[in-house]
Amino acid sequence: YKAGAKLLQRVALRALDVSENAHNPEDGYHTAQTVSDVLRSSAGMTLEHLSIENNYLLERGGMLIANTLHAHKCLTALDLSRNDIGLKGAERLAVNLKRNAV
Repeated sequence: YKAGAKLLQRVALRALDVSENAHNPEDGYHTAQTVSDVLRSSAGMTLEHLSIENNYLLERGGMLIANTLHAHKCLTALDLSRNDIGLKGAERLAVNLKRNAV
């Protein structure tokens, strides 16, 4: 997770792809935490494209990402495919993304 610390030092990010980064649910949650930290950073606030495909996010990871997206204004593409984020995670994502629709 040293890569997450390096990302936080960036001034701006336009795209972030951490697809197929986790191989079990625990790693998936750590990936969600790292992405959440990046999204909250100044570099993450400029992010336009985010891909977290196939990372075992499950509901807990999906909700963590969703909670972080409530303040995000630049994101135009989000790929969470092949993650079982569950109904609660999907609902929270929909609400937070709708708030920030451009």
